[in-house]
Amino acid sequence: MKANRIYLQNFRNHRLSDLGLGRVNIFLGRNNAGKSSVLAGLEWALTGCCSWTDRAGRGSGDLIKTGADSAMVLVDLDGAGQAVRTVNPNGLAFGGETTALAAQAKLYERLGTCEEDLRAALNVGAFLSMSPAAQKTYLFSVLGLRWDMDTVLEALDRWLEQGGEAGSRAGSSRGGLAERLRELVRPLYPPQVEAGPEVLDVIEKRLRELRRDTRRDLQQTQSRLAGGGTPDPAPGNNLSDVQARLAELRGQRAYRQTLSAIRDALAREDGRCPLGPQMACAMASADRTRLLAELDAGLQGNAGLNAQIAEAEALADRIKAHRQALAQAEALDRESRELAAALAEYELLVKAFGPDGIRRSALARSLGPFTARVNENLAVLTDGAYAVEFAPDLSPIVRHAGATVPARLLSTSEQLRIGIAIQEAIAAHLDLRFLAIDGADLLDQDNRDRLTGFVLERAAASEFDQVLVFSTAGDTPPNPGLPGLKMFWVEAGAVREI
Repeated sequence: MKANRIYLQNFRNHRLSDLGLGRVNIFLGRNNAGKSSVLAGLEWALTGCCSWTDRAGRGSGDLIKTGADSAMVLVDLDGAGQAVRTVNPNGLAFGGETTALAAQAKLYERLGTCEEDLRAALNVGAFLSMSPAAQKTYLFSVLGLRWDMDTVLEALDRWLEQGGEAGSRAGSSRGGLAERLRELVRPLYPPQVEAGPEVLDVIEKRLRELRRDTRRDLQQTQSRLAGGGTPDPAPGNNLSDVQARLAELRGQRAYRQTLSAIRDALAREDGRCPLGPQMACAMASADRTRLLAELDAGLQGNAGLNAQIAEAEALADRIKAHRQALAQAEALDRESRELAAALAEYELLVKAFGPDGIRRSALARSLGPFTARVNENLAVLTDGAYAVEFAPDLSPIVRHAGATVPARLLSTSEQLRIGIAIQEAIAAHLDLRFLAIDGADLLDQDNRDRLTGFVLERAAASEFDQVLVFSTAGDTPPNPGLPGLKMFWVEAGAVREI
């Protein structure tokens, strides 16, 4: 990206500033002269926001110069066209689009970038000022990590191969575990839908919900298993033996019931045959009396037989209840084991899709070359005294003089140099080829010399299309006349080329 011209009209303290830019541009001036307003004007024209507005551009009315009723910034972008942003009325003209929204979209498309990437290129401290979560998300975006279900499953397989605990936790072959986990993950995100790290966020959220539900079901099942009593059957009995004995006893009772019916019929005083009531009984009275006596004797054990049958029936019911209770307990135990296995798999998946899982390992593979670029920059900017690495949460930490500290704890001067190194690596990775450095006066002379050498060396090697450097100075220095270098003196909102 290269801006051939920036035109500021009634923007901040600039009444009218028309700047023709080169490859390397250095803006110098005293405090509050309007140097940062040049950079803010560029950012506002391209993104609709700057350091004096919020991210949505609210507060742009404060950008109007005191005494004026409107403001305008024009940026002529090399090979892309002119972007003209105004306030009062608010609008953006670019590419012939009829609405500001369409013009903004076309502007990003022509530049091959987005608001977040432009803001990072235009603000040295943008990345370091992000929260760790925002830094991680932004690194995913910068490094081009995009996800659909196929890439998610491939990343999961790689993570499982690297995790020594995976196979032992599942108690089965790693191949079988991987396939089961893939089947659990597949329904959680639409296939062939590609997006950034939010894909992993969606899957992680759903996995946490499934883990919660599975843990609840396991606790309920274990509670039912622990609370279910098992009847104690009589020892030495099995159901088939008891049922056979019960059938025998019921047969005896049926036979006795037949004998009892015959005895009752024989005892009638109507003279009829008990076997054929339509016929008269030919049995002698004495024989009849004797037979009744024999039948009465045979029926005397009825009460004991009924008791035996009741006892056998109760025993059979106890054995059946015991078998049913055992079957239920076995089913609950099987369900408990299945739920415990599922919970272990969900625990593993939550870890896989959590902050220390596949997103970290995927980012680490892409982060290596990016980190190397940052440290190449720092080798020049700090004469090899500083190096950056990324913590487990992917926030930058800095090694210096044998100590390792988070970048946010460094001095302002140190943070500036770290920010420049990271910003250049981001711009290089995104192929923006643009660098803007505000606050170079925070550096001492040695570090300013290193920064100047860094910028000129990279520009000479055509690694940048354009560099803007802003620094406070008390007096106007001479222009050394280096090829591609332009110097500007800013004073009270007026800019002149040195």
